Amino acid sequence: MSDDTSPPSRQMPRFVPTLTEIVAPPPAPDTPLPPDAQYPAPPSADSPPDDAVMELLKRLGPELDARISETIAQVLHEQMPALNARIRQAVTEAVRETVASANSSGGSPSTGENP
Repeated sequence: MSDDTSPPSRQMPRFVPTLTEIVAPPPAPDTPLPPDAQYPAPPSADSPPDDAVMELLKRLGPELDARISETIAQVLHEQMPALNARIRQAVTEAVRETVASANSSGGSPSTGENP
């Protein structure tokens, strides 16, 4: 009888992929760059924008305004059902508390005041 608890022997694949190229890290530069030279300095708030930037903003301004307005409108439209449900829940809870308070005190709620 054979032992059924040992895993069946598998035949090894005939071709096994191997690493054929040695990959070395890139050589370090002879003289390291100073930190300021690696990334350009961002423009300061005091420096005036370039003429090209101003011209581009002038040209694209109306289109950008329209796209931003459309995007905001779309996001607000998507969020309105959830906001509407939360507002309804909050108003319902405020009305319940006011009615419960009026019923427990035995009088009617005063008019002209917000709860």
